[in-house]
Amino acid sequence: MELMYELILIIIILFTVPTAHAAGNLLINEVLPNPKGKDSGQEWLELFNQSNKTIDLKEWKIVIGKKTIKLKEISKAQSYLLIKTPLNNSGQTIQLINPSGNIADDLVYKTAPEGLSYSKIVLKSSEGNKYAWQWTSPTQKEKNQSFFSLNGKILSPLTKDHFELLTEQGKNIKVKITNKKKLPLYKVILKKNKEVKVIVEKIGREISLRNINLKTL
Repeated sequence: MELMYELILIIIILFTVPTAHAAGNLLINEVLPNPKGKDSGQEWLELFNQSNKTIDLKEWKIVIGKKTIKLKEISKAQSYLLIKTPLNNSGQTIQLINPSGNIADDLVYKTAPEGLSYSKIVLKSSEGNKYAWQWTSPTQKEKNQSFFSLNGKILSPLTKDHFELLTEQGKNIKVKITNKKKLPLYKVILKKNKEVKVIVEKIGREISLRNINLKTL
């Protein structure tokens, strides 16, 4: 019996996930440059101490463009530290500098969508897990979402609001399109036997499709 899943298509674009490194014990975990509504006072970045030890941050720095923020806090083991600071909606380079003056972690984002945070997520696949950056719903002081990377081939063209995908693991997946405005475009590009790479997110029992890379375009 074929295993069937219903997926919700949120975005479909030519897609490459920016990779990220683990950054040792302390890492930049998430940034919110463009919150919904008024930005002033609502923008923030989040650090995560993924170690089992307390870290004294008094000699650590965060460099945002030409601005430097000197940290003074104590970061407890497995804890999140939220820092409110202005961030550019049009793009920004952010660096976390350790007491030795070296870059412990960094990120670069481009245009920030309103209401979404740029999050360091775990991208899981049959080839193993890796860190990557992805625009997601904000998860302030909570564990970031995990995503799954799947390769497959379109079994049937788009009909009404869904198409079927056969993964390289042999699973038959039903993909639902929720963005009705994009349906005319999807009907043109989602053809039978197209090879695709899908990025999916699992929330409870539901698997939501985030992005597709159309390999054969």
